[in-house]
Amino acid sequence: MDLDEIALSVMGPLILRLRGTKIYEKLMKNLQASLSFTSPERYLARTLFISVIMLAVAAPLGVVLIMLNLNNALILLKMRLLFTTQYGIRDLVLMGIGAILIFLPFIVYEMMISLPRITSSDLAFKVDTELPFFVAYVSAITNSGLSVFRAVERIAEAKILEVMGRVARWAYIRFRVFGEDPLTALSNVSSALESRMLREFISGYITTVRTGGDVVHYINTRLHDIVSNAIERMNRAAEFLGMLMESYIGSAAILLIGLDVLYLAQAVTPFGNRYAAFMQAINSNYLFGLFIVPAISIAFIYLGEVSTFRSPYTDYRPYKWAGVSLGATAVLGFLEYDLLFHRDLSNRIYIHGIPIPLDYTIVFGLTLALSFVPTAIYSMKIVRERWEIDKEYAEFLRDVTELRKSGFTPEKTFETLRYTRRYGAFDQLLDRMVKQIRYGVPIREVLSSIMLKLHSYYSRVFTFLLTETIDLGGASPQVLDMLANFASSIVSVQENMRSRLRPLRYVPYIGAVILIVTLVVLIFSVVAIVTRIGPGGIASGPSSSPLVNLLATSFSFTITIDSFIMGLIAGKLGEGELSLGFRHAVVLTLMVVIVYAMSPFLANALFGSMSGLSTSVPY
Repeated sequence: MDLDEIALSVMGPLILRLRGTKIYEKLMKNLQASLSFTSPERYLARTLFISVIMLAVAAPLGVVLIMLNLNNALILLKMRLLFTTQYGIRDLVLMGIGAILIFLPFIVYEMMISLPRITSSDLAFKVDTELPFFVAYVSAITNSGLSVFRAVERIAEAKILEVMGRVARWAYIRFRVFGEDPLTALSNVSSALESRMLREFISGYITTVRTGGDVVHYINTRLHDIVSNAIERMNRAAEFLGMLMESYIGSAAILLIGLDVLYLAQAVTPFGNRYAAFMQAINSNYLFGLFIVPAISIAFIYLGEVSTFRSPYTDYRPYKWAGVSLGATAVLGFLEYDLLFHRDLSNRIYIHGIPIPLDYTIVFGLTLALSFVPTAIYSMKIVRERWEIDKEYAEFLRDVTELRKSGFTPEKTFETLRYTRRYGAFDQLLDRMVKQIRYGVPIREVLSSIMLKLHSYYSRVFTFLLTETIDLGGASPQVLDMLANFASSIVSVQENMRSRLRPLRYVPYIGAVILIVTLVVLIFSVVAIVTRIGPGGIASGPSSSPLVNLLATSFSFTITIDSFIMGLIAGKLGEGELSLGFRHAVVLTLMVVIVYAMSPFLANALFGSMSGLSTSVPY
């Protein structure tokens, strides 16, 4: 017996009582909308069984952890040592784990019961993303004299439109296995999904067929409307990304500045032990700068990903290079920390001929930036090449259409255009196609082999549509003209989106400049003065210099890491490609490191003798 069978045997009576309830009906609807073949009874029994098991195991363990540490925590709280000693922190962590274990069964239940709804929403979003290409394919098929359901059968066999292929396969199963007629099968599948645009398209098509209307004209009109809707979605997405960028600068950069001021004030105006105050400020800065701000940045990257018109295909080549660069940075950073600075961030390296002592932030920042320079260059190269191929492919389809109107065969059009036109990055692929055609390879196999060489989703779809147009429709000028118009519209939508996003790429630069300038001002106008004079007006002397160096390095290190992440935000929200963020990350990191390295001279120019170069300041 598997897990579901055990769950059904245990939870069977409860499931029978839940049938017909609102929870059951909602779950059944979500499972159907997610194209899941799991029955509601089976899924609900699995969810309840796992939740009950976790409630019986995790909740008592959580209660035990809380009871064992509660008395010690209360004693330390009365002594005001709960948040300042390692024993108090340990008790707090153990009690927090206990509280999580108590609520864990309820969290797991909510996550499992909400998973079909999340899956159905994600499926609907992906359907809307692939819908323009599906309708373009249907338009090509119907213009070639075939039915829409024939297009559904072909899409079910294809791999290029993954999500629409799942939808098409489900409709084909309902037609072949359940005996439904094609129109009823399409209607039932589209009505189960949450995609409003697909539902409207299918329902309009069914109405047109049953009333004897012009199906070809309806599909061409709907294709135009769907592309126009995609343009409107792009415009709304650009406005939303602008709001996201402003919110990111407010929530990450400005909040980090405020907390840096708070932590530094806490360090330079202690109520007790100065060393403890400094270390608490440093640890708090590490917590926020290395964990909270990156988490906020990842959340904004995710929002930028789900709020725009994105292609279902991701080119992972830049991220493989990024993984190598990240590994090199981690290894070199640890070696620098161990061998050069002897695991002490307050140390400085003095090099003859260089007036600026090097701390860990400068060395690691240069390592981080230089390690990602090859990744940044490679990412720019392949992204620009991908964009150029998309643009030139649309031009190539337009030229193919014009030659077909003159009576050229598809094979002859390829050969003619290879030697009469130049298509930039697309020339290499066209040359490969012409060579295969001369060797007698069928044009369908030629286009299929080229599809594997393309790293752009849009170019792959254009190739698939061109292949089907030639294979089924005989490459008629009317169908090719429709395909060329569609390709031009898609490329135009992408270019308009990038042009609207372009100004947003400079916003993180402003945030990084504000961060590093604020650090310079705070370190050299507040920390240096207080550590010289002391909180009570007594000179501290050079003995406090290592502590101030450690404070300066910790704050500058977190700002360097956060500036690198800001560069990724600039690429994702400002150019629509996360991989293009590597070049912004390199530039921002170098900018922050250079400003920080020159900060003693800048501070001396700004504040004069109060922050002059001395052994008691960070340099």
